[in-house]
Amino acid sequence: MPTHPLQRCGSHDARTLGEITAAIGRVLGPEPLTRAELVERVVADLGRPELAEPMATSWGMLLEPAAAHGFLRSGPDGTFVHPGPLERPDTDAANREILLRFLRANGPADAEDVGRWWGERATPAKRRLTAAPVEAVDIEGWSAWVAAEDTEDTDARGHPGRG
Repeated sequence: MPTHPLQRCGSHDARTLGEITAAIGRVLGPEPLTRAELVERVVADLGRPELAEPMATSWGMLLEPAAAHGFLRSGPDGTFVHPGPLERPDTDAANREILLRFLRANGPADAEDVGRWWGERATPAKRRLTAAPVEAVDIEGWSAWVAAEDTEDTDARGHPGRG
């Protein structure tokens, strides 16, 4: 059974892995570094030369936590870079855009359709619809919704226009 890379240097513990992860966050910037350069900087930052060999040979065990924390991503030509500060999207705006894309691709749709697609019931789906820039359409007695910007492309019955 293969040993954990840190066991080969006598320090297999979560604390050491946390130190490596934090060091990667400190030493890696937007300038691409090769794996050897990254290892060199982490070893220097921590003052732990015994970590050089396991860091140089293991991806998942020692570098993946840094990627999961947003400190590391793959750069060009097998290098690594820090992704920089990540902007958190506006959830309401993102959900609204997803809904509009669904309607553009699949509309007209009613709250049942939207709820089924979204994986929720019709009531929360109807709240999504009423908060979004959509237009109600009536298709032979069936009430549904389309993205507001698409209403110019529908005929009197709410069917897509023939442009």
